[in-house]
Amino acid sequence: MLRDKTLMQLSSQCPSLEVLELKECFLYAPQISSASLISLTMVECRIMADLSIAAPSLVSLCCVIPYHRAPSFENLGSLATGTIMLNDSFLHDKFEYKYKDRDEDAFECDSGDDSDSDDDHCDSDTDTDLRTSDILDGAKVLGGQNVIRSLSNATSLDLIADAGELILNRELEICQIFSNLKVLTLGEWCMAADFYPLVSFLQHAPNLESLFLKLKTDHEEIEDNIRLEGISFACKNLTMVKIKCPKDDERVPVLTQMFMANGIPIEKIDVCHRQTRKTCELLLPYLNVIVFAMRVLHHLLAWLKNKATKAVVFAMRVLSHYYFG
Repeated sequence: MLRDKTLMQLSSQCPSLEVLELKECFLYAPQISSASLISLTMVECRIMADLSIAAPSLVSLCCVIPYHRAPSFENLGSLATGTIMLNDSFLHDKFEYKYKDRDEDAFECDSGDDSDSDDDHCDSDTDTDLRTSDILDGAKVLGGQNVIRSLSNATSLDLIADAGELILNRELEICQIFSNLKVLTLGEWCMAADFYPLVSFLQHAPNLESLFLKLKTDHEEIEDNIRLEGISFACKNLTMVKIKCPKDDERVPVLTQMFMANGIPIEKIDVCHRQTRKTCELLLPYLNVIVFAMRVLHHLLAWLKNKATKAVVFAMRVLSHYYFG
């Protein structure tokens, strides 16, 4: 647990601090302020009071799934790379009330290898049509002031959230020019309202070179009222658009049409289909038998060191019998 006094010591007693990593911490303080801080990582932190982050020398920022409140940002003029991942269902006053009487240990969750934790968040295979705006049901979303405007000097940005996300859409209304932005990654949230969040970024990032869209919601039918008329942007340096989405996502042809209408040739648009949970469940029996065959192969190779070929043939026979009977 980090309280106000502890965080205040960052600036007073750690004048040379350059790297700060906070993972699953409880934060009870109004501000994190450091003139020397270069890299800040916050992963699944419980922000129990309004928190402002001021770090004029900060170059790298990573804020992944805060709870209770999203931090607000100020004075990040040196920022080059930023990753912001939000889930509104953890950032509203009703969520705070629901858990306010619970023991702190109840918030802790088992985590795997820390080296993979960020990747798991940023490229989740969990499919859902659930919109956070449906979850909130009138609750007040807390924090996140200036979250987009404070990133305006960055050269690389990852902004990941589900459909219907509120904070990023709210802050997008005061979006300014991202003149340095070269690489942009956006999540499902950018598909709302005739792709307005996506288009807004494209209109405010004239020097963008690479765009990555990570779409995870299965859309069986596209909305008939999506209108591309009047959508225009000028990204003359855009050399790559990569769309990662479920198979047969009907928004992809519409996106392709929009990019081509604004001067992005189709050969610069790459579509990568990701496995959905349903597909993974269908493949699970096959994966199990492959794992079994590999284990058999491992044991046979250890036993028959000079007869590895026989072991490979045996493993292939196991697979052949499973698939073809």
